[in-house]
Amino acid sequence: MRRHLGYMILAVLAGAILWLAQSPVPSAALNATSPVLKDRNGALLNVRTVEAGTWRMPIDIDDLDPAFIEALLYIEDMYKPTRVATSTHGTLTVAPSGDF
Repeated sequence: MRRHLGYMILAVLAGAILWLAQSPVPSAALNATSPVLKDRNGALLNVRTVEAGTWRMPIDIDDLDPAFIEALLYIEDMYKPTRVATSTHGTLTVAPSGDF
């Protein structure tokens, strides 16, 4: 009985960790960009990290190589061939909005 309780507690903790890992990122964190230092000719000198410790450089989509955008969309479409969610988290996120 005691071993089953331990397994149950472990399963609940693992589920909670997985649920938290899939939680949406706060919009403030998505909009945060790294401070960028450039010289007078526009060459990149230094980039600082945001609070989470990652680089989030501001960029305009026109500055990206079209081949990169095509490759990114191809990879995204491999995992999401339709707009219907395939995971439980995705289903619970998309279903209330009716956006599928």
